[in-house]
Amino acid sequence: MEAASTADTRLDLATRIEAAALQTKPFDHIYLRDLFTPAYYAKLLAMLPATRRYRELRHRQGIRAADERSARRKFHLFPEHIMLLPAPQRAFWRELSRHLRSSDLQAAFKRRFQGALERRFGKSIDALRIYPVPMLLRDLGGYGSASMATR
Repeated sequence: MEAASTADTRLDLATRIEAAALQTKPFDHIYLRDLFTPAYYAKLLAMLPATRRYRELRHRQGIRAADERSARRKFHLFPEHIMLLPAPQRAFWRELSRHLRSSDLQAAFKRRFQGALERRFGKSIDALRIYPVPMLLRDLGGYGSASMATR
């Protein structure tokens, strides 16, 4: 199996973000397919934290009717959360988190979404203070089923 370094991944992420087609409906977004090499993605999946490490992500569509708890979980990829993981996971997520929060990746996102951000906030992109909030999301059974049925 080939292994991708996170330095290669970081460079590829910024390039892929800037090259991706901008979709505008229902809002500006991009879709990145096959973002990581198969080897790197397999390692990423193997390094996912246990569900108990995630916190509830509370929002209206995610609440299960049966127990009033969220069917979604989040794990922020910030150093203070990563430090609580076992050593192998901690090393993997610390390195990837650094890249996801890097200035070159932030700049790529700002350039890609400049128009949408300026329209939304009514300011030049240079006047906006933007910072990344990388997180892992995990959907549990029952996500959206109760609230979606009433829509």
